[in-house]
Amino acid sequence: NYQLALITVYYLLMFNIGIGLITVIIITFLVVSLYFMNFISLKRKKLKLNEFFIKIRNAIIR
Repeated sequence: NYQLALITVYYLLMFNIGIGLITVIIITFLVVSLYFMNFISLKRKKLKLNEFFIKIRNAIIR
């Protein structure tokens, strides 16, 4: 009985640790993907800004 209780506690602990790890992995994945999306959008915005400046410069040169 004592051994059974220990085994159940051990399995519960392992189960909780597994769930914790899975949640941590999911959270980190979400954060990384969000950061990556922001990075890509920032790059696009910079590219658009560069195009805009080039157009303005061309207009001024003309």
